[in-house]
This record gives sequence, structure tokens and C-alpha cells, in this order.
Amino acid sequence: MSAPDLVKALSREFAAGREFETLLEREGDALLQPGADRLRELSAKKPDLAREVEAATAARNAALTRAGLPQGRAGVERACSDAGSEAKRVFDDLVQCARRVRDLSQRNEILLNMRLQQVGAALNILRRPDETQVYSADGRASSGTGRLTRTTA
Repeated sequence: MSAPDLVKALSREFAAGREFETLLEREGDALLQPGADRLRELSAKKPDLAREVEAATAARNAALTRAGLPQGRAGVERACSDAGSEAKRVFDDLVQCARRVRDLSQRNEILLNMRLQQVGAALNILRRPDETQVYSADGRASSGTGRLTRTTA
């Protein structure tokens, strides 16, 4: 695999990875905000970006195979040792990006689970109208029989 071809393949994969990383950063920010409109928009983009990353990785692995090298990290490291410092730099950037994507994905999973727990807890409160603590029509907590009552301020 020639040095320019390796750099091109790694750069394409890195660009796709960075785009996915940016999406995960935005998703994390949206998970910290009220409402779900932004989350729906971001979630709709994830499958396409994931396919783009997968396609770039597959193209890189195919190029390694054509060059008689193993796929994955081992093949890239061997190719980089022959290709020089630019290829090594791009590969190091790609590895760092993959780590950030993994970390952001884990963070977003935690944030999403917390959000789901909060929504579940709120639904449980609203589903038990016979409890002594209920919400009035204006959203204020009030004690009562489970009927929605209007309280005055």
C-alpha cells in the first residue's frame, strides 16, 4: 500500500470519525437539556454516520488486504512503518478519535439512562392518583384524594 493511499484511507476514516464524534458531543449536550426535539434530530443522523465510518474502515481494510497486509491495527501499523510520519500522525489521530467516540458513547448512555429513570419516576408518580402527594392542574404539589384540584396562590 503506497504512503499516499494509506494517508488518504486513514484521513477519510478520521474525517468520518470526527463527524460522528461531533454528533455524540451534540447528543450529550442535548441530553443535559430539557425536551427531546433536538435528540430526535440527532438520533436520526446516527445510523448514516455510523455507516459512513464503517464504509471508511472497510475501504481501509480492503486496501490493506490488497497490499498483502493484515486488516485492522496490525496492518495499519505495519503500513505506517513503511509509509512514514504523516501516515503515523493520521493513524494516531484516528486512534484518539476512536477513543473519544467510545468515551462519548458511554457518557451518553449514562445520561440517557438517567433521563429514562427520571421520566419513569415521574410517570410512576402520575400513575398513582391514590397517593397523598399529587400534582394540581397548575403543576404544584398538593395533598389530596388523588383528584386534580386547582390551588390558588
